Amino acid sequence: ATAVLSAGRIDVVHPHAVRSTGIEPEEVLVDRDELGTTLENLVRDHLAANEGTVAVITASNDDIGARWLHTISSTDRANLSIIDTAAAKGLEFDTVIVVDPYSILGAPSGFADLYVAVTRTTRRLIVLTDRPLSDVLESRSEHATPPR
Repeated sequence: ATAVLSAGRIDVVHPHAVRSTGIEPEEVLVDRDELGTTLENLVRDHLAANEGTVAVITASNDDIGARWLHTISSTDRANLSIIDTAAAKGLEFDTVIVVDPYSILGAPSGFADLYVAVTRTTRRLIVLTDRPLSDVLESRSEHATPPR
């Protein structure tokens, strides 16, 4: 989250985690045409693990390749949210899967939106992307103001 704030040159006091699970954020790199299938597998795996709520956060929940949603049981569906960054504000989920962060960054408030997305988790963060997110964060951070 701090890297997103720095890269976005967002001048706020940088957050400090209030809880730790020992689970590091995970970046899942796949070819662009595999985003939908990989997302389906991630969602199914995390719902099957029965570790609480799962949220899929996107720039726009219209185009995530989720034609498989109707095959998710109603019990599992109750623990699954598919939302865009605007709807995610103020919410928390046990597992958050941020899909295609570059699409989120394409919005006028992209870095702020991405910050919202990556800070909605209480346990596990997965970033599903076709390009390493660290590339843009590191290159933009070189010119950012230091954290307060």
